[in-house]
Order: sequence, then C-alpha cells, then structure tokens
Amino acid sequence: MNTNLNNFDINTDVKNGKVVLTGKVDSEVEKELAEELVLSLDGVSGVDNSLTVVKNMDTKHTDKDMMNDDDNDLTDAKITTVITTRFLFDSEVGGTDIDVDTDNGIVTLNGSVESEAEKQLAVKIAKNAEDVRDVVDELTIVAE
Repeated sequence: MNTNLNNFDINTDVKNGKVVLTGKVDSEVEKELAEELVLSLDGVSGVDNSLTVVKNMDTKHTDKDMMNDDDNDLTDAKITTVITTRFLFDSEVGGTDIDVDTDNGIVTLNGSVESEAEKQLAVKIAKNAEDVRDVVDELTIVAE
C-alpha cells in the first residue's frame, strides 16, 4: 500500500484490534512509516512495532548530521502515508487518482476527482492530518 515500504519483508498479526509488526526494514524511517500506516487504519487500537532495522553500511553520515533532515523526511513521509491511506479507505474519495506529495509539512494534492464535493473532501482529509501545515490543491475535476 505504500511504495516506500517493501511489504514482503513486513509481517502483521492482529488480535483484538492490536497489530504486531515483525520482519525487516531498511531504515528507522521505514519502521516508523509502517507503524503510522497501520495506526491510521480503522479498527486498530494499538501497534506493537517489532520490526528490525537492517542498517545500510554504505551511509557514513553521523546521527547528528542526519537528525534534522531525517526528522523532516520522517514527518513528511508519515503525512503522505496517512493521507494516502485515508484516501484509499474513504469510499467517497478516489484515492488511486490522487497523488500526495509532502515537503516540510506542506501537502500538495495532484490528480483528478469526479466532483467539487470530492475535491473539497480530499482537501479536508489532508488538512485534518497531523503535522500538516498547509495544503496546496492542484486537483482537477473530470466528469465521467
């Protein structure tokens, strides 16, 4: 459901609304992304994130150098994932026709919707997501 995550390396078990994530991911960002994605789903009461981060040895940045960029990237990735997931699970919004891009908390929506009401709903969903600073609406209405 998210192109940033390799879902073949992530296993999920659900019991009474609590989801347990196991498997391997390439970074802390992917680990957080997986948790945020699951938390945004209806019916999920909690997440036990037991994913293992397999460090890529090619990166030689210090944690201090990467901290601010990683925090922004993580927040932006989380925002994009949450909004995209909400679009996919909302029957009133054609989530597969809307592209969500986030940069420093500013969400840009591109793509097509079938009505002004669907456009307004998509923008409202995006604005209501946590950590969103602003929404740029570039959606077009195409009647079928």
